[in-house]
Amino acid sequence: MALVAEAAGLSRQALYTYFATKEELFTAVVDYLHNQSIEHALQAMTEAEARGPVAVFYALLEGRYGYFFEHIYIYTHGTELVAESNRQCGELNLAATRRFQSILHDIVEREAANGRITLARGGLQADAFADLLLRAAYGLKGREPYPLSLEAFRASLQHMITLLTASLLS
Repeated sequence: MALVAEAAGLSRQALYTYFATKEELFTAVVDYLHNQSIEHALQAMTEAEARGPVAVFYALLEGRYGYFFEHIYIYTHGTELVAESNRQCGELNLAATRRFQSILHDIVEREAANGRITLARGGLQADAFADLLLRAAYGLKGREPYPLSLEAFRASLQHMITLLTASLLS
């Protein structure tokens, strides 16, 4: 806590007025990162809307998971931080994932309602396609069988979305 207080320009005592424990501070940081990644994804999606559904889905997923690559996964101890986050903040992580999945579902429905994709061509409903995109993107960011660089993640994500969306394009 001393290092965090120093970096924030606070005394340790002042930091403890905001966060009673290291766990509270860690949870607040995890919550902040989730919120920032979702905001980043929504902003990127807004900028991509004119380029079509593949660009929209890519922007959303890259905005969410690319944010974590840029801020967590690139560091030597990034994997450990993620594991600790899952251990300590499991419910918070799940809530953020569900929030993002809901946003993705709404965007899939919007793209279908606007005639830019036809889910029936793939025998899909909006929730199933949103879940497929989310799970596939989540799997790409994993460290097995080997970790990807940010650039490789982005390229793989683009290919994956292009392939999954190809038969649905109107």
